[in-house]
Amino acid sequence: PRGDDVPWSFMLINVCCYDDGSKDKSWERIQKLRSEFASSTEEEEEEEESSLQFNLLTAKATDGVSRGAGFARNRAVALGRSIPESPHNEEQFSRFICLLDSDDTMSPDRVYEQTHSLLSMECQDEAKRTLVGCTFNRVPEDSTWHYAKWANGLSDERLYLERFRELTLVQPTWMMYRSWFEHIGGYIEAPLPDSSDAANNNLNPPPENNNHSVLR
Repeated sequence: PRGDDVPWSFMLINVCCYDDGSKDKSWERIQKLRSEFASSTEEEEEEEESSLQFNLLTAKATDGVSRGAGFARNRAVALGRSIPESPHNEEQFSRFICLLDSDDTMSPDRVYEQTHSLLSMECQDEAKRTLVGCTFNRVPEDSTWHYAKWANGLSDERLYLERFRELTLVQPTWMMYRSWFEHIGGYIEAPLPDSSDAANNNLNPPPENNNHSVLR
C-alpha cells in the first residue's frame, strides 16, 4: 500500500536473465528459478487480479562464447521487447530499464522508489534523459569500505563534479527510461574473437557504432 500519491495504476515487471556463455551452473540455477517462478505465478493467477504483475524471461548464448557484460546486458534488454508491455493498452504507459548484477540483491522497495522518482519529476522531457541510481550496502560490510563511503556520501554537486574521476552512480543501481537507453545505442559490445588468431587471443577491430553509445 502506497497511498494516493502513486502515479500509476498498473505495473508489469519483466525480470530478464541472459547467460553469456557461463561455464558454471548459472543456467541450471536460472532454470530452477524459472520453475519456481512459474509455480508461484500460477498460484497468484487463481487469486484476484493484481495491479502488479511479473514475467521471467531467460535466454543464453547458443555458441558458448562469452561476449562480455555489455553484450549480455543488451541481450537482456532485448528479451524485454519480446512481449507486450501493457495488457491495459494505456497510451501513456512508461517503460523503464532497471539494472541488477547477478551477484547482487536489492531492496524490495527499489523498483517502486526509482520509478516514483522518475515519474514525479516536473519536467518529463528531462526525466526521459535522467539516469537514477541509489546508495548501496556492501556484504561483508567492511569490504571496499573506502570506496563505499565515498560513493554513498556524494552530495548532488559532487555527483556531477566527480564523474570525471570515477562513475558516481554505481551501475547495478541504475534505472532509466528505455527510450533513452535505445537512443544512445545501449552498451558497447566486445567483438567476437577471430578464430584464426584465437591461439594468440587477438580480437577483430570493433564494428563502427553510428549511435555513439556511452554505456560501458
